Amino acid sequence: MCVGCGICAQVCRFNAFVREAR
Repeated sequence: MCVGCGICAQVCRFNAFVREAR
């Protein structure tokens, strides 16, 4: 998991959203 990043944080957030949606 990427935490404390710039673009990485956005990617992780999107991944979490997709994971929850699924």
